[in-house]
Amino acid sequence: MKMKQIKYMIAISVVVLLVVGCKPSEKYAGDWLGVSDSGEEVSMHFDREEKQLTLVDSDGQEEVHDINQNSTGIKNSLQYFGIELGDDYYYVIFKNRKNEDEAEFVKQTNHASDFDDMVGETVFTMIRE
Repeated sequence: MKMKQIKYMIAISVVVLLVVGCKPSEKYAGDWLGVSDSGEEVSMHFDREEKQLTLVDSDGQEEVHDINQNSTGIKNSLQYFGIELGDDYYYVIFKNRKNEDEAEFVKQTNHASDFDDMVGETVFTMIRE
């Protein structure tokens, strides 16, 4: 193969991987109860196929957000998934990656491009419904 064809095949492969990688992970997809520090409860649903997060508060007010998973990683016993939601960046963090029933939904508050440098605030503690 010529070099140009090889570069073309690599570019197509990368694009396919990026498109497939945008779906939310099965690890956090589905229904959760989110509890804020102030005790506010919301129903959270991560839809893998629609790439959406639906939030329903205690008054029944519903918000639907398009999401894009842009990173994932493991550090010691912790597993994280980076999510773009509008112009903001969030993480779903499993502090114990073996426990898939508890996680944190954290809003990134700095402009770090790496999880190790990320500073954020916990929006919700998530419990599997």
